[in-house]
Amino acid sequence: MLENGTQLAAVTGANLRVVQLFALFHDSRRLNDDHDPEHGARGAALAGEMNGKLFTLEKEELALLLDACLRHTRGYVRCLK
Repeated sequence: MLENGTQLAAVTGANLRVVQLFALFHDSRRLNDDHDPEHGARGAALAGEMNGKLFTLEKEELALLLDACLRHTRGYVRCLK
C-alpha cells in the first residue's frame, strides 16, 4: 500500500504525507481479514488521537486523512489532494 500510494502520489499530486499516513492507519484497527465494516472508522479515530503525538497534520490534512479512512471501507476512492 505504501509503495503504490507513494508512486501514485507522484503522478496525481496527492498529498504524500496524507497518503503515507493513510497506508499506516486505514486498516490499523481491523479485527479480522473478513467482514469488518467499522474498521475504517476505528482507524480514523486512532489517527485523530495520534495527531500531535506521533505526527502533526494541519487541520485540512487531518480532515482528508480521516475522511479517507472512514470511506475506504465503502469502496470510496478519492485523490488525497
